Amino acid sequence: MQRILSALFWVIGLGVAQGQHSEFSVQAGSGLFSFRGPGAVSQTSKVIMVPGLYHPYGKASGFSYGLTSQWQHVGRKGLLAGFQLGYESLTSRLIVNELIGDFYFGDNTVDGQGWLKNQYVLLQPFAGKRFGTAKVSLDVTAGVDLAYGLSSQDSYSIRTASAEPFGSYGADHDMPTVDVRPRVNLTGCYRSFGLNVGYSYGLLNYTPNSWSYAARVYSQYWRAGLNYRFGRRG
Repeated sequence: MQRILSALFWVIGLGVAQGQHSEFSVQAGSGLFSFRGPGAVSQTSKVIMVPGLYHPYGKASGFSYGLTSQWQHVGRKGLLAGFQLGYESLTSRLIVNELIGDFYFGDNTVDGQGWLKNQYVLLQPFAGKRFGTAKVSLDVTAGVDLAYGLSSQDSYSIRTASAEPFGSYGADHDMPTVDVRPRVNLTGCYRSFGLNVGYSYGLLNYTPNSWSYAARVYSQYWRAGLNYRFGRRG
């Protein structure tokens, strides 16, 4: 352990001597979260007497947001390595167009929408390269979102053909314990302020108990946000 700590301090000291440095920043953003795969749908049904939606994994996006903090080391020739830690609330959306069940005798056509909100604690290690100067820079990075699932719950708003509202009873749904999402990201900064955009591509199925490959769904997230960088920038 002593040798490891000695080597770490030597690397840090060498980096400082050669102009390398570390940066800390905070970010807030939103984006377009949805599901892809053979089981992702644009519309679904509501089953009478059963909480929640029949199949809530929508191809459209609802309101999503995230708050993260980031640490990164800027090495020689602009090489980057670091990680993000934060919270994300990501929502997909779809149309609800039908009521089904043995205890409903009216017109089963409805006008409605449904949402599936997924909440995560996010850890994202990444590496990349910086282009530009200390004043104006562009960071190009690639990493992986390790998104620990906190909850996945649907909600919906429905009106029947007679314009009567239909009660909303959301349901909890299964989700991966940790969703693994490879991610690419661009961050442009002027002095302390910056803009970032990125795309995350989920690898894990959200319907693991399904008997059919056709029911499998995977997450995806197009993101954009603002960031503020503290301390030294060059």
